[in-house]
Amino acid sequence: MLKEDNCTIENDKDKSLNIGQIHSMLDEIADMTTEEHHKIIQILNSNNIKYMENKNGIFVKLNTLDLDTIIEIYKYVDDIRKNKINLE
Repeated sequence: MLKEDNCTIENDKDKSLNIGQIHSMLDEIADMTTEEHHKIIQILNSNNIKYMENKNGIFVKLNTLDLDTIIEIYKYVDDIRKNKINLE
């Protein structure tokens, strides 16, 4: 069960993300490499998430993703961010 409270999306498994974190994640995804995008596609495929693909890119209806999938993508993006910081 998902609920939105004070700009935080959470479920009953003690997992939550606030709207700012999600927006930040989306901005970071836009700046990722093709290889990094492929990993996100693998996450979508492993969770049986449907997406549309055309010459402009891949499109996902975020409002249809379950929180576990969003958190899995968020953790991946967070790992990429941490790795880039460590390399600098």
